[in-house]
Amino acid sequence: MSMLTEQQITFFNTFGFIILRKVFSDEELAIMDDEFETSLKTIQGERPDNEVPKHFNWSNLGPETPFLSLLPEDPRICETAEQLFGEHVIAVSSNSNRRVGNTHWHTDQSHPHSYGLKFAAYLQPLNSDNGAFRVIPGSHKQPFNDKLKHIEMHSSEITVPYYSCDSAPGDIVIFNFATWHSSFGGSTNRRMCTIDFYKNPETPEEVEGTYDQVIVDEKVYAKLRAYGSGFHPHWLANPQNSPRRQRWIDWLRKYGFVKSEEA
Repeated sequence: MSMLTEQQITFFNTFGFIILRKVFSDEELAIMDDEFETSLKTIQGERPDNEVPKHFNWSNLGPETPFLSLLPEDPRICETAEQLFGEHVIAVSSNSNRRVGNTHWHTDQSHPHSYGLKFAAYLQPLNSDNGAFRVIPGSHKQPFNDKLKHIEMHSSEITVPYYSCDSAPGDIVIFNFATWHSSFGGSTNRRMCTIDFYKNPETPEEVEGTYDQVIVDEKVYAKLRAYGSGFHPHWLANPQNSPRRQRWIDWLRKYGFVKSEEA
């Protein structure tokens, strides 16, 4: 059964985001909370003075987070991604994210021809006053997207028209990497679980963009992550013998997201 209606797909393509309500049950949310907190405590214990940077993320693809590691393959997630970006879309992460304070306006697109989707599930209720995800609707489209690059979006003096994606635990916000987004007024411990998908390249320009994404990911993960690669050997071993995951792994190796020493 399709997760999205044609109307929802049109909404996403028009505005660059969509909110799905009550995707996860209370029981699932309890598991997500537990796995998030257990991982965070482990990471804090491995760092000097138990300090964790303000904006910090870590991979959930290890055996210690069994529910979160399988989220990319959950039909509610992967089949929705396939509806939006085609059946050959590739899952490249399942992360936990801890955020403090504001996140300036930006996009997640590293190259004009690299395309992706992010699924974000916040673990506490959020609105425009306490750090909810904000988007500029339609900003994933050209020429609007490029025009925003020529505005000082980092400036605190600029007031930008936006839509606040108010959400409750169990909801998922899905957005196009190219969509301009931010968060303001956030708490000291904003908790979020995310799953990223990349579009399978179909043109020489998209292939170039995919290779560029490898370089960008390495830099970003080195800065934000607690440790090394996001691709845990346990996940790469594919113990469930999932054909879908194996296709993803083969693609990640082909383009260099997974290094030979991790294979």
